[in-house]
Amino acid sequence: MKNYSLITLLMLCAIYTSECTYAQADLDSIFIRWNTLTFRSLERQKKLADDTSQKKYYENRAEAFKAYWEVKDSTALNSKSIRYKFLKVLFSSNYGKKPVFYLVESNKSGYKATIRNFIIYPDSSDSLNVDYYTFSKSKWQFVEKKVLNNCSIGHNLEGYVTKFWKGFNQDDVVVTRFEFGDLSESYFYLFYTLSAASCFKIFL
Repeated sequence: MKNYSLITLLMLCAIYTSECTYAQADLDSIFIRWNTLTFRSLERQKKLADDTSQKKYYENRAEAFKAYWEVKDSTALNSKSIRYKFLKVLFSSNYGKKPVFYLVESNKSGYKATIRNFIIYPDSSDSLNVDYYTFSKSKWQFVEKKVLNNCSIGHNLEGYVTKFWKGFNQDDVVVTRFEFGDLSESYFYLFYTLSAASCFKIFL
């Protein structure tokens, strides 16, 4: 009986270790894909920009994000990155189980910069839940929840891009769409290029 219990215990430990290893590998894959899609969006917009100064802004952002996310390129892995830490928040909660949700990265500059993320997920066909997080004391912390009525987000994130200086956002914004635990799109909006027609203006 004792031997049977020992074997059962060892099997459970093996299963647990296997699941943890799989979860870690899954986060690693999502992190790299996330960075790759964001940088791809940034590079694409740089090519489409018809303003020389705007192109330089995109070039600057590419290097700035590498430093901010602490990666040497879009395929590099860094589990200590501020982005990776937020992935752990996402997938250690129920967010990863939702059919669709959006992550909005939008730091707020000023006398003291505020590092902030927003998780958006549908509440019904015409309303959205918005969970607000900030990064403080080396970790992500939940701040508050809001509900936006008569508001929705379209599938085409590129459709929210407007001409340079015509948008409402004073700081850069990255919007990422997740579907069934994996990300499908990550779009970068340079400052003043995110359309005021989007729901993002309500909480940003």
